Formats: sequence, C-alpha cells, structure tokens
Amino acid sequence: MPSSRQPHRLSPSAMRESVSSAVILAGAAAAAAYPMIYYQSLHLVSPLLTRPLNPDQTLVFTIGHALLLFAACLLCALVGFLYSARLNLPGFGSFSRDHRLLPLFFAGGLLLIPGVFFLVDSKFHARLPAYFPADLPWALAMTLGQTFAPEVIARFGQITIGVYLLRWLRFSGHPWPAVLAVALLGMAGSWISQSRLHLDPGLNSFTLSCLCFAFLSNLLFGEVYLRRGLLASLALRLGLELKYPLYAWFLS
Repeated sequence: MPSSRQPHRLSPSAMRESVSSAVILAGAAAAAAYPMIYYQSLHLVSPLLTRPLNPDQTLVFTIGHALLLFAACLLCALVGFLYSARLNLPGFGSFSRDHRLLPLFFAGGLLLIPGVFFLVDSKFHARLPAYFPADLPWALAMTLGQTFAPEVIARFGQITIGVYLLRWLRFSGHPWPAVLAVALLGMAGSWISQSRLHLDPGLNSFTLSCLCFAFLSNLLFGEVYLRRGLLASLALRLGLELKYPLYAWFLS
C-alpha cells in the first residue's frame, strides 16, 4: 500500500457521477428492504409490544425505518463510490469484467445454505419460526432485504472506511484489520438482534453458533469484496440469502 496518507482527488465530473450512483444504489437498497421491514414489523416487532401496532402505526414504523436505512446506505454508498477507486479498491465492481465469475459466487452462496441451516438456522427456526416466512413472497422479500442493504453498509461503507484509516496510519500489506473490524461489528449486531428479539443471548450453544456465523460470514464477504468488489459480494450474499424461499418450500 502506498505510503501517502492522502488518496488522490476526484475530478468534479467524477464526483457528480459518484454522488448520483450513490443515490441510486441507496434507493435501490432501501426499496429492496421495504417489504422485509414491513413483514418484520408485523410478525416480529408488533408481537413483542404490550400493545400491538395498528395498521397506521405499522406503516409509519416501516416508512421510518426504510428512510433510516436509506440514509445509512446513502452515506456508505457515497464512501464507496468516492473513495474505493482512490484507495485502489475494486469498489462496485464491473459486470463486463466479472460476468463469468458472478454466477460462481452465486453458486458458492447456494452451497453454503445446507451448512448454515444445520449449524445455525435449524436452531433459530425452532426458537423463532416467524423470522422465516412460510409464504414464498415474504420469503423472497427477506432475501432481498438481507442481501443489498447489509452489503452496501458493511462492505462498500465500513470496509472502505477501514481501509482509508489504514492508509492514513501508513499500514502496508493486505488490509485484514478492516475486514476483522467489520466482522467484529457483525458479531455485535448479531448479539443486539438476539437481545431485541428476546432470544436470551447468553453464553449457550445457540448464541455461540450465531456469533461464529456472523464473524466468519463477514470475513468471507469482506475478502470477496476486497478482491472482486461489491457485485461479487452481492452475488455471494444473494445465493446464501435464497435460503429463505428454500426454507419456506421445504419447512412449510
């Protein structure tokens, strides 16, 4: 990694294109997550409240969280588009360059599903079956919601920020600390999610399985992003998150 602390600057036209691309990507990620947020507000959030949400409250909850997600994705997409090239990262990636590799990443994600089910999701399904929709449309909504926004935030945003900090600190070599930091954040997010869903995240086998999966999957997605870009990590994540319609098919 070069010793300079400051990446080279983008031209005004490149900056405008990056901002426009960031808005489009953030909007697409938030739109993809909207049905998932609506499903979760109905089947996960509302039952945990002392007074369940009425239809108007459910709509407000969904729109509010979708707007927050859009804001988070926009910030991370701006970071990715404005800084990935300046940091010599693959960034968004190139479909024309990787069109033959993307199906392989997608297939790799599909191949991970059986292991994920037996190690984590079978226990998760037994504890909270509502998290895995039985209806195929809602299952597809979970797939889209769990694919695009998380990758934009964790890979395009957080890892890019981590690599920028490593460059500023004159760190040379493979930027593994950035990937490791995001993996640890993924573990923290898994713990918080379990707490909010009242899954009793004590030091038991179920919790440890979830934390290990969050850690290892973020390491894998992070390495794919560093090597091939966001498109490749999205293809891998999409293949894995197709577990929801497969569970709806086989477990219903």
